[in-house]
Amino acid sequence: MFERIIRKAQAIATQKRNAQIERLVQATPLPGITLTRTEEGVVLSGKRLRRRLITDPAVRSFGR
Repeated sequence: MFERIIRKAQAIATQKRNAQIERLVQATPLPGITLTRTEEGVVLSGKRLRRRLITDPAVRSFGR
């Protein structure tokens, strides 16, 4: 009964997800952070990234 609505919602969600991934990939990464696109999305990596996520507000708000 709701198959058409579910397919449409999934298509919209996929489109929005891909647009967000593209926006993140096009953004200039912060110094010391590497941004890699994967099949699942985007991977951030860098030296002491976990600690920087806690202490640096610029890293926490990356992508907003």
